[in-house]
Amino acid sequence: MSAAAVLHPPTPSPTALDGCKYFITSAPSQARRLLSEITGRRISLANNKRIGKGKFGSVYMGKMNCGDDIVDIAIKYIVIDRKFNELFLKNLCNEIDILEKLSGVEGVVQLYSWKELTNEEFHVDSYGNEITLFPGYYLYIEYCNGGRLFDYIYKGGLIPGMVLLPENTVRVIIKKLVEIMEECHKRDVVHRDLKPENILLNLKNLPDKKNLWIDCLRISDFGIGRLLTDEDHPLDDACGSRWTCSPEQLQGSPYTKKTDVWSIGVIAFVMLTGKFPFHPYRRGAQELDLERALKKHSTDTINFFNHIFVDDARRYSMKQLLATEWLSELDELSRKTYIED
Repeated sequence: MSAAAVLHPPTPSPTALDGCKYFITSAPSQARRLLSEITGRRISLANNKRIGKGKFGSVYMGKMNCGDDIVDIAIKYIVIDRKFNELFLKNLCNEIDILEKLSGVEGVVQLYSWKELTNEEFHVDSYGNEITLFPGYYLYIEYCNGGRLFDYIYKGGLIPGMVLLPENTVRVIIKKLVEIMEECHKRDVVHRDLKPENILLNLKNLPDKKNLWIDCLRISDFGIGRLLTDEDHPLDDACGSRWTCSPEQLQGSPYTKKTDVWSIGVIAFVMLTGKFPFHPYRRGAQELDLERALKKHSTDTINFFNHIFVDDARRYSMKQLLATEWLSELDELSRKTYIED
């Protein structure tokens, strides 16, 4: 990659996790030489399962050794090679910047630390084995052991085989997502790619009781998100997933933070009906008959979506959604709505 294409992420601000050590505990055998025994101790690599893979890298299971505590984390390794273009690198730097801005926000996957290697590094483990760590970016992030919301609601299938959740469960999930995104919007962060694949579940080890939905939801993947400045109002660059993003965002028409509201509406609609409200590949305007599509649901449910599937100017904000009848006064229900195995 040419020097002109190199973009260095912003320097991370000091956190309470400074001084923590990170090491990898699982990886496919063919990738072992990429990994370093950063802590200087022998770590078992018996579990050769990679927990994630993308176009430019992989995600491995790891541990964060901080004082007397050892915490499970995910280590995202991003390769720098000839396929690694400037736009992707810009998005990576953007995601790091956003996650640092959202540090400590409940419900957002946390970035503990990251490092950039521009040259190969050689390490020797406690058994005298030489290990090469190749150039790339290493992100140490919160590990969510419950997988994606996508996997939970689809149960291994596509829309025809998905599991419809009870309406009250959907209300609890959506209210929590709206609360998380309201805090993001307060910090001038727009996600722009909210979908079930980017919502993770961090399940707690609770031997005596089940996990509450409100405790386990995590929003991830802010790669095409935007940290707004005064010059960014409104946004006008086309991006995002066709099935879940607002029409104005996909078309590159002027749009605001409320594009995320549309996406949350799509997620709620899918969980209630098993169908997407709109087909992104059909030409021309599409009308949605909410009363027919949601005939099994309450008037409050229909009214909720009436405030979402409209143009940006009339669409409710996250704060306004929380005040609707469908989402308000759910505190007691939220404390009783558990994730089913």
